[in-house]
Amino acid sequence: MGFVLSLLLIIVSLLVLGADVHMILTIMLGLLGLLILLTFLFFTFSAISLLASKKTTAVFSRIEKSPMGKFECAYYLVDGSEIPNAFPAEVAFHDALYHENEEITVHLTHSKKYVYDKNAFITILAGFLIFVIIMAVTVIVAIALI
Repeated sequence: MGFVLSLLLIIVSLLVLGADVHMILTIMLGLLGLLILLTFLFFTFSAISLLASKKTTAVFSRIEKSPMGKFECAYYLVDGSEIPNAFPAEVAFHDALYHENEEITVHLTHSKKYVYDKNAFITILAGFLIFVIIMAVTVIVAIALI
């Protein structure tokens, strides 16, 4: 909410100072393009890391804050070591997706710091699909404004 209010305040200030509406829209599209590019880079890095990882079996252990401390993630036991998932744990379907002591297939990164479970794979795939849709809409809007 604070972001939206800040953005509106900046837009109103630019209009009061005499900025052209076309210029404001161009800047906003540029910022949107930058955000889309950063999202694409994130999912590309994740996909490359996933493809370069080694498939192994693991046992779900628990859900707890990630080592980075920003979100809760699933932890899996791989060869006696407890390793966190690279993506946040699914909160809404926790009981349906995570079963204690269940052996599953995960992808272990070469650094052996993270694993990618099936939920991470789906997140990466969905991220790429959403990126393609957003990119198409952005290009259509940009062409319409030019």
